[in-house]
Amino acid sequence: DLSNKLSEWNWIDWSDTMESTLRERGLWTVTVEADKAPITSSSISADDSYQRGLWESKDIAARNQIILNILPEIRARVRSAKTAAGLWSKLLEEFESKDAERVNQIRTIYENLRLADSRISIHIDRLNELRERLARMGDIIPDSTHAAHLLRHLPEDWNPVIQAIRSITSDPNLTIVKLKAEEAARKNNALLYQSTSSVNALIAHR
Repeated sequence: DLSNKLSEWNWIDWSDTMESTLRERGLWTVTVEADKAPITSSSISADDSYQRGLWESKDIAARNQIILNILPEIRARVRSAKTAAGLWSKLLEEFESKDAERVNQIRTIYENLRLADSRISIHIDRLNELRERLARMGDIIPDSTHAAHLLRHLPEDWNPVIQAIRSITSDPNLTIVKLKAEEAARKNNALLYQSTSSVNALIAHR
C-alpha cells in the first residue's frame, strides 16, 4: 500500500513498502544496481540493443514508481538523479546517512521532540521512526533510554501518568501500551463529558 507518500516522518515504513513493491514488480535489482546497465559500444549487436532496451524500461518504471510516491518537498532534494539506483542512493543518503553531523542532527530532533498536538499516538510513532532511523544510521538507542524519551516533553497534565509509568516499567513497549491506554481513556472521558453536557443543555431548555 503506497497511499502514503514519503514524508519526513515515515521513511522506515515507506522504504520497506517500496522495496516490497519493487521486488514484486521485478524492479528491485535495477534500483540497487544488482542489475547494471548493459555496456554499449559502436558495434552493439541486435541482442545487446534489445537487452539495453529492457534495462532502460525497467529503470524508467522503477524511477517513476519511487518519484511519484514522494512528497514535493523531498522530491526537490533528490529529483536530479536520472536513474532508479541514483534516486534510491540519494534517499538513503537523506534518511540513513552515517555522516556524524547528520546523525547528530537526527539525534537532536529525537531528544527534543515535543508533543505537537493532542494525539500522543502520533508523537509515539514519530519517536519510534526517529529511533529506527538512528539505528540504521549506526546510533543504537537502548530500550530504557527510549522508554524515558517516550515520557519526556509531554504536557504538564500528563505528569501523574508519567510518574506512574516510570514507577512500574522501563520497557518501551509497555510504556507505549500505557500511554495509548491513557490517551484512549481521555478521549472516552471527553466524549462522555460532551454527551452529558448536551443532555444537560437539552434539559435546561425544556
